[in-house]
Amino acid sequence: MSGRDTGVEPELAHHKDDSVDAKRSANGPHSVPLPLGSKNSRRTTRNTRDKSHTRKQTYSAPTGRTIELAKYKPVPAGFSEDRRSVYWDNNIPQKNYNQTTQCCLTNRMEELTVPKSLHPNYLWDRPSPIWDVSRSSKTHTPTGRIEKLARAKTVHIEYRPCRSVETVVSSATKRAVVSARIEELSNLKNRKLKSGKERWEEWGQPAWEISKAATKTVASEHLEKLSVAKTSHGEYNPPKEVQWAVSDSAKRAIATERIQKLSAPKIPNPANEDFNPNAWKVSDGAKRMQPSAHVTSLSMPLQRKMRQKFIKAA
Repeated sequence: MSGRDTGVEPELAHHKDDSVDAKRSANGPHSVPLPLGSKNSRRTTRNTRDKSHTRKQTYSAPTGRTIELAKYKPVPAGFSEDRRSVYWDNNIPQKNYNQTTQCCLTNRMEELTVPKSLHPNYLWDRPSPIWDVSRSSKTHTPTGRIEKLARAKTVHIEYRPCRSVETVVSSATKRAVVSARIEELSNLKNRKLKSGKERWEEWGQPAWEISKAATKTVASEHLEKLSVAKTSHGEYNPPKEVQWAVSDSAKRAIATERIQKLSAPKIPNPANEDFNPNAWKVSDGAKRMQPSAHVTSLSMPLQRKMRQKFIKAA
């Protein structure tokens, strides 16, 4: 039989839910699993979220190392705030361009220039080790390979030694007779003009005669076209001269009203209360004024980096 007909099972289910709520309140929200879609599960989730927000956060005490690192760096004894910089030398010598550059060696370079000293136990006349040669070594016959290795290395066949600076002329060269061809080659080359006239014009150009046939020749149309000098472009304007003559029309011209208006100086608006035409004019009293001691001290440059660098006593 179903509970719908008798009405007994719904009551048992109601008592079962009450027992589950009692166990949940006694043992906590996670003691009894609940269905996800039930009303009691949503209520439990909301209560857990509220408790997590209201939970107090606890912090651990800092360690000794953390306290040590949190301290600021102490100022060393004898520190001056305006001391000179270590990386800049204010006493730079001025260059004298009238003298030559003088090279100076550093301590390391002077140390490297010192020649290497000999060992204290070195003896220049110490005896060399001498041992007796055995009889078998004296009577030993060397092999062909040893004899080949014992030979000194020879120079290349085509090697020629360096020629001496002073050349010795042989006696055959001294008695030699110059041939006609050598005498011809030793003569200067004669540059003759095509016209046969050995004369020159003012600019070093040769002068030759023009034949009668050349004077009577009529140039063709193409030659006349090529002989015409190259002209400038039609729209080319040559540069204007620095000085030019003013035309009479420009002298008699009358300026228009617009030009006269543009040529007039700009006058500030007098309605402006802050306008002062004598704003940049120095008064006679200011010219005769003597500065006070405080103004004189303020006009002096700042006395920076004037103290010597602090040197800590050893």
